[in-house]
Amino acid sequence: ADMDRRHEMTLLVDIGTNGEMVLGNREKMIACSAAAGSALEGAGIRFGMGGRDGAIDHVYLEGGTLHCTVIGGGKAEGICGSGLIDAVAAALDAGWLNARGKILTGDGLIHLTEDIFLDQEDIRQVQLAKGAIAAGIRLMADAMSISLSEVNAVYLAGAFGCYMDPRSACRIGLLPKELEDKITAIGNAARQGANILACSREGEKRVEQILARTEALELSTLPGFPRCFAKNMRFADGNMD
Repeated sequence: ADMDRRHEMTLLVDIGTNGEMVLGNREKMIACSAAAGSALEGAGIRFGMGGRDGAIDHVYLEGGTLHCTVIGGGKAEGICGSGLIDAVAAALDAGWLNARGKILTGDGLIHLTEDIFLDQEDIRQVQLAKGAIAAGIRLMADAMSISLSEVNAVYLAGAFGCYMDPRSACRIGLLPKELEDKITAIGNAARQGANILACSREGEKRVEQILARTEALELSTLPGFPRCFAKNMRFADGNMD
């Protein structure tokens, strides 16, 4: 991501079972890991699955109805992480979820197809995941003594970041709304970084310099983490009934 060479404040996020995140610039960086759980990779969700043929990968609301796209174009067999984030965002827009994450539909389900739906436990797993990542980002900003508006660029690393709709991620609060227009997917940054390290002496020297100016932030030891985590489990602008 070259954030160690930039003057601008930059956020790097790799979302998976753990959310690995780095915030900073060439002068100083702070890194942390947030335990997001496996929901965003399709596990722990009733109809969750990996991003393969048969998985709902995107969901959008049109005319009060949810519409889904499926990897491979066939019948939907389940839903992967990118589709899950879209589905929750669409349900919020439709008024089927309140700010606390309660499903407000008559049967307590969010129907995606005739056979596939999200239930209350699915929503809770999404809240736990997004709460951990969002809290980590905000606490890193606090540790750097900056506001989120001072972050100039956000890079999403990993395969998930390439397929996730940033608008949906910001709608549900997985990523702060203030950063929506600053997000770019950069692919498998971990592999690219490993190649740089393995293939040149300059790469090894650069890694040593990065380590020297990077502070590890252990979220669980911060007094404010439980409150920040709980606050970020909520959805913005939901129906509070």
